[in-house]
Amino acid sequence: MSIETINPLASHDRLSTLGRWLRSARVLNAVTALAALLALLDIFAIYRATQGNPYPYWKNNTDFGGYIGASQAVLAGQNIYEYKPCPCNLLYGTTEIHDQYPYPPLFAELLIPIVLLGDQAARYIWLAISVLCIVGTVALLMRGFGTAIRWPWVALTLAVIGASHLIRNDLYHGQVNLLLVFLITLGLWLHAKGHPIAAGLIIGVPLVVKPFLGIVLIYFLWRRQWKTAFTIGLTSATLLVVSFIPPYISLGLPGVLHWLETSAYYSSHAIAARPDNYSWNGILLRLFSANYFTTPWVESDLLYRAISLGALALFAGLFGLAVPGRRAATRSPIGPAPLMLAEVGLLIGLTMTLGPMTEQDHLLMLTPGLAGVLLIAYQSYQSQSAQRGAWLAAAVAWVVFYMLLFTPIPLSYGLPPSSAWVRLTGASILLTARIGLMLLILTGLLARALRRERGGARGAAPA
Repeated sequence: MSIETINPLASHDRLSTLGRWLRSARVLNAVTALAALLALLDIFAIYRATQGNPYPYWKNNTDFGGYIGASQAVLAGQNIYEYKPCPCNLLYGTTEIHDQYPYPPLFAELLIPIVLLGDQAARYIWLAISVLCIVGTVALLMRGFGTAIRWPWVALTLAVIGASHLIRNDLYHGQVNLLLVFLITLGLWLHAKGHPIAAGLIIGVPLVVKPFLGIVLIYFLWRRQWKTAFTIGLTSATLLVVSFIPPYISLGLPGVLHWLETSAYYSSHAIAARPDNYSWNGILLRLFSANYFTTPWVESDLLYRAISLGALALFAGLFGLAVPGRRAATRSPIGPAPLMLAEVGLLIGLTMTLGPMTEQDHLLMLTPGLAGVLLIAYQSYQSQSAQRGAWLAAAVAWVVFYMLLFTPIPLSYGLPPSSAWVRLTGASILLTARIGLMLLILTGLLARALRRERGGARGAAPA
């Protein structure tokens, strides 16, 4: 009986052949035409969403409408955190909880120049800014971190992303996530190019809008990148303090306390138990605490806290094992820029898996991590790295997750819509854990690949 041996160069040759075919003029021309066609469909879909949807009215009763109201309140010296009842911000039919402007004043203050132009002009300007942020993020990730993907493929990627319900929904509601993802990506790119001060100045801004992104500061502290970390901390602290000067002048100390009260509200069990909170914190609250959305299996604060603390210790240990505090010098063929993207993606992913609050559009913050995983998987196969199998498994999982995330229509996974929500009971509560479970798998596979790259890649596999 003969045993067939596998030539390690065969897969490398096939990959090189595939790469040459994907870069050929005929394929690039076809990709360009397809991207143009999809882009036209994207524009039509956004136009229909913004002009043809009678409620909520696109120009006011959306998230951006709340941002406009907060900016106008800053100008008028009023409390920007005052809740104004509206059918557009009630959650799952409840009257007990609601959405409102939740961020520090900085974002509302930054919007003042376009708000002064009028509500309608501000809305269209913000739409254009959001679209440019998508373009900038994708272009940087596909061309700025060690591997320059051809522009037709960048265009096709943008067109496919634009066709997704998640992006259309964010553009329609005027969410801030697209801007934050771009700023994080830009800051990481500047750091990779050797500009730590500029990187810190850029990354410090989104931390003041959504403080959970402070996990990026922790990453640079952990990696002993002191200049970037110090600049991030100084920038975010300065902006946070300065942003409260107008509310303090107008309202005194209550102008600051209103934000603390709003932050406490958003981190409370009442709102964190929402079915669209995909973190494990939300899942545990729906399983083990009294809430407005489910009939818990058992009401036990002790059980909730014990499992939460265990998950925190597990995730912290997982990150510590996967990402060294100081990267040792190795002969690994993987570039430092894609590794940074993957490591930041791991830390953000673990944070969002744990909670306290992870909504679907927050998952856009994982996009740099996706780019890092794909770039490393490609580089590991090019170099025939011994860790290429682990990176392939991680890449497949991340791609599948993003395919489910960026579907053209929303997927319900068997859950009732928020407009007709009914209390879940028994095993049906676990349906709300679907994205949390996927996040756990994603981060686990990425941590495994990073750990192997750290411990096993002392040199590239011989060619």
